[in-house]
Amino acid sequence: MALINKKIKILHQYHNNVFDMVKVLEENNEVVFLSYRTSRLVPGIRNNEPSTFRFIWPMYNPFKLSKLLGKDTDILVLKHINDPINFFPYILSWIKGVKCVVAVQRLTHKNFWGYRFLFRLGVRLLCLLGVRIMAVTQDSYEELSKTRLKTVYIPACIKASCWESVNDQTSHLSANQLSIITVAKYQKRKNIPLLVKAVAELVKKYPLMGFRLVIVGDLSIRKKSQDEFRRVKNLVKQYCLEDIIILRSNVSHKEMPAIYNQNNIFVLPAGSEPLGYAVLEAMASGKPVICSDQVGAVSYIEEGKNGYICEAGSLSSLVQSLEKFIRNNNEINIQKIEEFGRYGKTLVERNHSAGVFLNKFEELVCMK
Repeated sequence: MALINKKIKILHQYHNNVFDMVKVLEENNEVVFLSYRTSRLVPGIRNNEPSTFRFIWPMYNPFKLSKLLGKDTDILVLKHINDPINFFPYILSWIKGVKCVVAVQRLTHKNFWGYRFLFRLGVRLLCLLGVRIMAVTQDSYEELSKTRLKTVYIPACIKASCWESVNDQTSHLSANQLSIITVAKYQKRKNIPLLVKAVAELVKKYPLMGFRLVIVGDLSIRKKSQDEFRRVKNLVKQYCLEDIIILRSNVSHKEMPAIYNQNNIFVLPAGSEPLGYAVLEAMASGKPVICSDQVGAVSYIEEGKNGYICEAGSLSSLVQSLEKFIRNNNEINIQKIEEFGRYGKTLVERNHSAGVFLNKFEELVCMK
């Protein structure tokens, strides 16, 4: 099945980490999102559902989904292999003769014995149905390639040109100010307070240096999100860091390239993070990256070349990773930051370009 003039439908809520995948697939195919929020979030992506839908689950009604798939769908793309709600789409795709591809990020089910058992049963069913696995992270590929599932490692793709700054900020770096950015939802597992504490440690340890932290967070109306935002805000106040820590929420996708390029280093200290697409955005922006060992996108980092990996939840490990960009106890290593940033962009071109993604995706859907 050559990947040209195919009708591809994607069944899950929109996330920024699939935006570039959609745009790449759209170059030679017809791509439609079967998701209620897409048209409101990203102009230009076709959405087959009215914006009045509040949840995605109504589309899993057998009759509704069968109608949405129609008679001419060639490929159905799903997300989350271990989500029980996907089993009907698996079976319906098999009945209709539609190639079914599941995007798999970092697997976390292995932490729960009962879930592991159910997962193994699910894998057997997926093998029988001929479901294909697009392993987006290295660890998910290593685990799933041990099964009889048709699996290909396809790192998340990104259009690097969209993340390049018109004015290269690194050429104007100050030798004694470290500017850090993190991009994450206001959720407890993102460990944003840990990063605030790390900056407080650095401020105390290096009084002759300047520091800045920009927190770009997705703030929803949910109570947990609001509570986490208040927690971060109160922590900033507690450490008297209001002048150097900037809190920004719900920033539009088109504003992000400029924001990345106004900072030196990207940090994602999250725990149990399935992917962490912002790591790739930062790499495409030419920024060194630091992330925890529980971030799925950790497999996109070559430690000591384009970034560092710290221990999830460890303040000392995070501080030590940040200190690797400081020299002589009072200035940042501009040369190192620039070298790491350039190498990160090289990795993006090598592993995450549109051409690489399309070749691997075609390999997957053509597997016998």
